[in-house]
Amino acid sequence: MSFLARARRAAGAAVVLALALGLVAAGAQDAGAAKKKKKSSSARKKPQGPPPAPVAQSLRVYTGPNSTRLVLDLSRSATFRIEPDSLARTFAIVVPKAVRSPALDLAPLDDGAVTSLAGDETSEGFRLVLGVAEWYAPRVFGLEGETGQSARIVVDVVRPGQAERDRAERERVDRAVSTARRIVVIDPGHGGEAVGAVGPKRTYEKDVTLAIARRLAGELESHAGIQVVLTRSGDYDVPLRERYRVAERYQADAFISIHCNSARGTKGGGTEVYFLSLQSASDEASKALADLENDADRVSAGPGASTDDDLAGILFDLKQTESVQQSSVLAEAILSEIESGRRLDSRGVKQAGFAVLKSPVVPAVLVETAFINNPSEERLLRDTGFQQEMAEQIARGVLSYLEHAPTVARGDRVGRTAPAPDPVPTSTPANLGVAR
Repeated sequence: MSFLARARRAAGAAVVLALALGLVAAGAQDAGAAKKKKKSSSARKKPQGPPPAPVAQSLRVYTGPNSTRLVLDLSRSATFRIEPDSLARTFAIVVPKAVRSPALDLAPLDDGAVTSLAGDETSEGFRLVLGVAEWYAPRVFGLEGETGQSARIVVDVVRPGQAERDRAERERVDRAVSTARRIVVIDPGHGGEAVGAVGPKRTYEKDVTLAIARRLAGELESHAGIQVVLTRSGDYDVPLRERYRVAERYQADAFISIHCNSARGTKGGGTEVYFLSLQSASDEASKALADLENDADRVSAGPGASTDDDLAGILFDLKQTESVQQSSVLAEAILSEIESGRRLDSRGVKQAGFAVLKSPVVPAVLVETAFINNPSEERLLRDTGFQQEMAEQIARGVLSYLEHAPTVARGDRVGRTAPAPDPVPTSTPANLGVAR
């Protein structure tokens, strides 16, 4: 055999040997990976220990005209119980096995509804004790935490003097409906624990809506013959049903609910105005938005809140068709004025089943002013100049609508659609209150 042939044979053998060694190495790696995976899998299957103790992290207080709401944030869901003492006018919320966070601030509180506040760890767990000015069995309920939130325990404490407030409210309503003035109810969306959508810079929808609503009220009341009623004037929440009932009690000419929009991404933008749909929404996005807003009552009205009975009732009201038609005209008038400003894209007039719009007799619209989770539109919503501009545009739309809208025959409605104020509670607190 020639030298060249022997060299070729040796090279071939080396290649075969290298391939064999490579396969062995790969097999060893695979076996090692499989072993590691099996070990990791078996490690995951090991029984878990007991969950960590729940931690009382923070307490937030929202003072409304009719009651005070306290929200205790926990690190995780936990059971709790209530220990009332009617003689001492105190009640305790006990969270077994819970501990107190060093960051939990329990500042002294005496706001007319709550007279004292104390909380600390005991041998049993965390104990929060509230003193109340007037004894009613409190309304206390728990809420599961949502994305980015802790679990919460919500406490509503009644403010004394509900009967007097109801009497004063009836007098205000009587004075308002006896005049020839046009009455506009403005509803700043959300409030209190229900913060609404949140922007990248931690801008809360509840703050923006209140700021625009106050400016809108000032714009409208600067015109003779217009009276404005706000559903809330501070940082507290009002159940959705109560919001439109304010408009019914005052037999209002129009109801304007102010909101900020939000989308899954950060590219959503523009303004849209909604009026009620009793059937299907304009599109899937409108339906999803209405569902999200309606779900806010899980916080404001508490568990079990429903507006289905309202929907069933208004289906039989012959005035509903007229009210929806007028709502459509009002929505078009407002969006037309906002479009004229050319600051935001117009997303059009749409329909959806927003619970806050379900009055059978008051023309009602919901204005989604801009997208708060869009960084550029969030900057606008934070700007007082833009808030004033938005208020002026909405006001011009409302005034344009009122020029041609039929005059409300308030005498015809008295006793039929204006519900009496809720009675003074004997076991549960009134809702968080409505500002007049």
